[in-house]
Amino acid sequence: MGSSYTRRMRHLMSLFLRSKRVRQLGMEHEDPSEEAEAGALAHALLDIEESTHRIYDELLPQITRGQPRGKTIEKCLFDIAEELRHVMYHIRDPLFFRHVRDE
Repeated sequence: MGSSYTRRMRHLMSLFLRSKRVRQLGMEHEDPSEEAEAGALAHALLDIEESTHRIYDELLPQITRGQPRGKTIEKCLFDIAEELRHVMYHIRDPLFFRHVRDE
C-alpha cells in the first residue's frame, strides 16, 4: 500500500471518527478502541473501490473488446468472482455494515 492509500485511509478515518456511532462500534472490536471501526470502514471502502475499478476498468473490457475466446471469458469471470468475494469480505468486516450482512 502506497503513501496515497495511507493518506486516503487516514483522511477517511478522520471523517468517520466524527460519528459517535462509529466511535462506539470501535469499542466493540476484538481490540477495542474508538479508532478501530473507523479504520475497518476506511480499509473496507478503499478496498471495495479498488475491486470495483478492477472489475469495470480491467476485467469487463477484456470480455467486451473484440472477439474474446471462451477461455478468456471464463478466466475474466473467475477473476470477477474473486473480486466480488473480496468485496463481500469487506462488507462483512466493519460492524457498521452488519445490518447488510445479517439480511
